[in-house]
Amino acid sequence: MKIEKGKISGLHLMFSVSCFLQASTLLTSFFVSISKRDSWIAVLIACVAFLPVLWVYLRLMESHPGKNLFEINDAVFGRIAGRIISAIYTSFFLTLTSLNLRDMGDFVKQTIMSRTPYVVLIGICMVMSAWDVHSGGLRQITKFGFAFTVTSLFIVIFTTVQTAGQMDLNNFLPMFDMPLETYAHSANIILTIPFAELIVFLPIFCNMENPKQKLRKYVFGGFAIGGATLLLVTLRDTAVLGNTMDFFAMPAFETLRMVSLTQTLSRMEILFAFILITLLFFKITWLYYITVISTAQVLNFRDYRQLVLPVGMIVTVYSFILYPNVLAHIASGREIAPLLWLVCEVFLPAVTLLVGKIKKAIRSARPSGGGTVAPASNNDPSF
Repeated sequence: MKIEKGKISGLHLMFSVSCFLQASTLLTSFFVSISKRDSWIAVLIACVAFLPVLWVYLRLMESHPGKNLFEINDAVFGRIAGRIISAIYTSFFLTLTSLNLRDMGDFVKQTIMSRTPYVVLIGICMVMSAWDVHSGGLRQITKFGFAFTVTSLFIVIFTTVQTAGQMDLNNFLPMFDMPLETYAHSANIILTIPFAELIVFLPIFCNMENPKQKLRKYVFGGFAIGGATLLLVTLRDTAVLGNTMDFFAMPAFETLRMVSLTQTLSRMEILFAFILITLLFFKITWLYYITVISTAQVLNFRDYRQLVLPVGMIVTVYSFILYPNVLAHIASGREIAPLLWLVCEVFLPAVTLLVGKIKKAIRSARPSGGGTVAPASNNDPSF
């Protein structure tokens, strides 16, 4: 049973994917303290390493046309085991929503509204997200993806040009002089946070308006835009800050503090703050929406809107108890999350794809009524 019956175009999907990744430029602090001046190399490694993971996501959906992630779990593992796995995914989506809500609250409080109580900041965000999820659904959430993507790219490119005078190419030297495990560690952080978090789009891949459209083209396009944005931000911050990047909780924000067009336009970091808050709101709303429809699917609710308020309250409370402070959050993002996230983002989808292929091969090999062996289907698209 599908909870969400709304449809979106391939372009809406592509720009939603890119917005989701662009919102994670705040999280460069998770890996720049490890790979420092070579962080851009880690980003490139993570982009390449994510390609087979993305292939698994797409093959999983293409192998079960018309089904969402939860229907696939039921079809592959059976109703009971499938619901258990779907519940694991749902708890993961809930955790991601709470973490990003916490990021939003911490960022706004530290940079713009330092005297505003934290509960007020995240409360306003959750009320606006809840209204968006309840009243609009899938089409409402995704319709501004293009505008957000273009605005984000413009601001990143503009601020990169404006910080050119502060850049020093010697900040990239020496290159490739760190242990291999340093690059592996940093790349794994980027792979799991944020690239493989695109697993949150699996529940709605089947909601494209035209099923004949190439899903891969739009998903890869969104990933390319988001990955390029993260790479450009990392290169810019490295050129400006060098190895001092790991001294700051938000390197990108510190870079833009150095930009000054005129005496009257000296606070250019407000541009970064504006677009990042917008992108974070989009990401939180998307995660909130996916968490709600996932919960409705697991609990057999026909109308997911009945769960918008209860899930929102759980997300809000959860965001308060996740970490005591920003430093604990960063430490977890470096050491714990990159390992735990692999279970939901890589292991479970890969196992689901493999088990589904094995079951399909067994069914195809069974003798038909005339005693002949049914040939394997050639309709399954290949990469």
